[in-house]
Amino acid sequence: MKIKFWRVYAVVIALFAAGATYAAAPGVSQPVQADSEGPSTISEESGTLRVVNIDNTGIALWHGYGTNRHYAGRILPYGSRWQYSGTVTVPAYNSSETWYNVGGDQWVEGLYVRTFPNNRDTTYRIVAQRGVVYVPSFPIMPLPVDKGTPQTSRSTWSGYLHFTAGSAWQYFHVAYSSDQYEPPKYDLGGGEWVQGLREYTGIFTVAVPAYPTWGAAVYDRDLKPIRLLPAGSQWRTYGNRYINGAEYYDLGGQQFVKRDAGLMQVVNK
Repeated sequence: MKIKFWRVYAVVIALFAAGATYAAAPGVSQPVQADSEGPSTISEESGTLRVVNIDNTGIALWHGYGTNRHYAGRILPYGSRWQYSGTVTVPAYNSSETWYNVGGDQWVEGLYVRTFPNNRDTTYRIVAQRGVVYVPSFPIMPLPVDKGTPQTSRSTWSGYLHFTAGSAWQYFHVAYSSDQYEPPKYDLGGGEWVQGLREYTGIFTVAVPAYPTWGAAVYDRDLKPIRLLPAGSQWRTYGNRYINGAEYYDLGGQQFVKRDAGLMQVVNK
């Protein structure tokens, strides 16, 4: 049967018009196309999330998640905070993606939010300490920033600022998380706390005060002693960490030595 060209054209135009509302939603990034999904289990995790997509346009609210989602007709503004009560992780290309339920059948993509679960202690210990940190990695790198207080779930603003790789910044305080696996945040002045910066490396010389022949214990990330560094030996360090009320130098490979077990000389990064 021969099909008239004008009929095909009319059908194409009609299909495009039907999807125009979806495609033209302001500030909505194209969703990630997920692979075929198997059964997903929704967890009972709850907490607060904050919209922090890098282009500052806000994110779409969806009915459903993964490949089964459809646009709910609403944009959640950049910087806004929402309570969530349930998460689900689904396949996405060769990886996976977490979605957060913000009430009813309303979901947001985890790629564009920062989350603060209720069952996690997000408090920080602030140490008055000055030094210099630098920006690693890519030429222009977006780094997470909290403004006002490093207690992220309570901060007045949280998002990303762009820094030039290799640039150096003076800091005035360090905020160490109660979660020892979370990197510290640095106060760059004006109440801006930046995560993802690196401290300049240094040379640590083992010199236990009043006991010049003693060595210094090296601890793993669980603070279990794993070996002894000889007195007078020197080791490169990669920043410092505050763990369980004490300050340690990071020797790399999740190995730490107590700050008061020797002397530190800052060298080039």
